Amino acid sequence: FSSRRRHTRCLSDWSSDVCSSDLHLVLAGILSRQAEELRAAYAPHGDLRVIDEEDGWVCMSAQMPI
Repeated sequence: FSSRRRHTRCLSDWSSDVCSSDLHLVLAGILSRQAEELRAAYAPHGDLRVIDEEDGWVCMSAQMPI
């Protein structure tokens, strides 16, 4: 249950930035050690960044032009 609450908080914080001209990507349940590899893989498409971290897990988001 705590992970559900954590991801709900993560998504609600992110949702305040919603803009209809961009695609919004949220990745949750990512191991901290995977964050940099994912950021590099998505770099050509948008700025994927960690928006929340807890106990070795991260939530990442990016805004990408459509």
